[in-house]
Amino acid sequence: TVIVSAVLETVGQVRFGDGTEVALTITEKDLIPTPGGGFVEKVVFSGSKRRGVDRRTIHAIRNQMVRRKNGDKDEGQLFDCYIPELCSECPTCWLYGSVGTVGEAAKRKEYNINSRVLYASAVSVEPSEIAVAVHNRNAPNELDHRTGEAGIHSEELIKANVHFPTITVLDRVVDWEIGAFAHALLENVNSNRYTAGSARQGGIRFSDSNSSKMIVVDISERGIFPLET
Repeated sequence: TVIVSAVLETVGQVRFGDGTEVALTITEKDLIPTPGGGFVEKVVFSGSKRRGVDRRTIHAIRNQMVRRKNGDKDEGQLFDCYIPELCSECPTCWLYGSVGTVGEAAKRKEYNINSRVLYASAVSVEPSEIAVAVHNRNAPNELDHRTGEAGIHSEELIKANVHFPTITVLDRVVDWEIGAFAHALLENVNSNRYTAGSARQGGIRFSDSNSSKMIVVDISERGIFPLET
């Protein structure tokens, strides 16, 4: 069992694409209890969003590494397996599961596979009143550069330097599965894939502490934590 703990920090203005009300894209928030018996509203970084991005990246790794061969001839990717039609046969399904899918291959198996990569949702260190700003969009005319009608849509954006402590558990995994997850995590952080609209506005990175990245990997052969010292 492997536990990966990391603090992710926003760069620029980002959003996670949580939902839309009338003319407003909203960021998911929750009320978190405080020691004095009150509550403080904070931003939520859903574990399911990280999971979906990582799964798609591991699909890409699978398609690159596991090929259909005819002698020396490469006939393309071996597995055509994507949500909702999962196969319960490919390496991605072995690691990330195939529960509740409708694929024919999965139906023939007559069983489901539970995910062995468990993502906890994270809440921001900073309260939402500090972490979130509302940005108004408009529709400029590209020919004469006039702004046109202002405020046709608004969206809640997460500001820069907002911190999210994250925890991911890899349960009963072998070496290649740890490697696939690590590849996906590093690629998705470095490519700003965990946020929506990141190409235009910002992204996410590992936070620094004393010139070191804030990521800790704990490994237990027996799956027992805390580790013995």
